[in-house]
Amino acid sequence: MSEYLERLQNTFTEITSGDYTEKLWAKIYKKDSVSFRAKIQGVKSFIHFDQMPWNYPNTEYWDVIAPMLMGKVYDAKLLGSDTETMRLTLSVAYNSFSKKIYTKGQSYKCTVLEKHKTFLVVEAGVDSSFKNGSQLGEISTYDFWKAQEFREAKVGDELTLTYLKHKNDQTLTMCSPTKYKQWYKQKPEQYVGEFIDVTVNKEGGKTTYTVNEAYNGILRIGPKLYGEDLISPLNRYIQNLSDGDEITCYVQGVNPKTNEYFLRFESRLLEELKKI
Repeated sequence: MSEYLERLQNTFTEITSGDYTEKLWAKIYKKDSVSFRAKIQGVKSFIHFDQMPWNYPNTEYWDVIAPMLMGKVYDAKLLGSDTETMRLTLSVAYNSFSKKIYTKGQSYKCTVLEKHKTFLVVEAGVDSSFKNGSQLGEISTYDFWKAQEFREAKVGDELTLTYLKHKNDQTLTMCSPTKYKQWYKQKPEQYVGEFIDVTVNKEGGKTTYTVNEAYNGILRIGPKLYGEDLISPLNRYIQNLSDGDEITCYVQGVNPKTNEYFLRFESRLLEELKKI
């Protein structure tokens, strides 16, 4: 037996007999279908997924995260051993971590674990290289500023996302930094019930409306809103507006999913149109 193998045999015997006086520091170096592989002083070991410091609701998440855990060292406990293969079975489940404080409006690195039709599941623990353990988060398709960003995102991608709040199950609710800057930080709900200036856009035979230089305004015209007698005067009024004109509208509500303001013509204008 070589000197190296003899040393491994002695270390294995010490660990399994209880004579090993040092802490069992297990260093991860590989992953298989059901466990991670680790070494203690060169002795190879298994750490099953359910014996890791945190659990995932989907074991496929480990496939995504595994490359980031290579070289990580955890304090281990011996669960069992196999003298023929000289392999150990370990648990690192009892390792604890300090709690990371997430600040609203601050951005964190996240890795996409799973993609659903309307949202992504992400791992925010990568931001601190798992020094604070795992932290799952979610981002809705509506919390990207552009729909294309959601469409292009795929499992394994690293995204920089902005923290909004914790859900009841402690999952983070996230959004894209642009969505936060352009929408949540602006607090558009503060304008609900107020009158604001709206810019008229005339392009390609269509009339659209812009609020605060960045948001779409929805200004519907219908008899249920204004009465049958005002529909024709309102349509003529809109037709006579020019590109770049500003009009004053009442904000009925906002839609954070589509970044839109729901608008209504001001009463003063309606009274003037009734006189025509």
